[in-house]
Amino acid sequence: MKHLIVLLALGFSVVGCSSPAPDAVAKQYLEAGSRGDMDAARKLVADKCLDKDEGKVAAIRMMGVPITIQKLDVSVVSTKDDRATVHFEVSGSAKGSGETEVLGAKVKMDNVNVENASKTGELKLEKVDSTWKITCE
Repeated sequence: MKHLIVLLALGFSVVGCSSPAPDAVAKQYLEAGSRGDMDAARKLVADKCLDKDEGKVAAIRMMGVPITIQKLDVSVVSTKDDRATVHFEVSGSAKGSGETEVLGAKVKMDNVNVENASKTGELKLEKVDSTWKITCE
């Protein structure tokens, strides 16, 4: 009986330590970007991509302004070894000011007011130290 209890406890501790699935990481990333919580979003990005669009959470922005999520659908498209692709569809509103890039030049966007903003795309993820991270590769 003692051995059974030890095995059950060990099993629960292993399950409790598992890393979130790629779609869960992508959802956390997009939600943090929508809230403007760049610190939380950037923790989910591979270090090598922090100064790329992924580190700026560009996926959740429209004209440089974060989309306030009203609906978010995330699904895993593929997983192979330590790589995954996640598809997302987000809708909501984009209001405020921001900065975007057009043909390589930064453009400041003032008074953006898009009621029915929507965006779809794919995010690439890779396992870094057994944890799924958003990647730029």
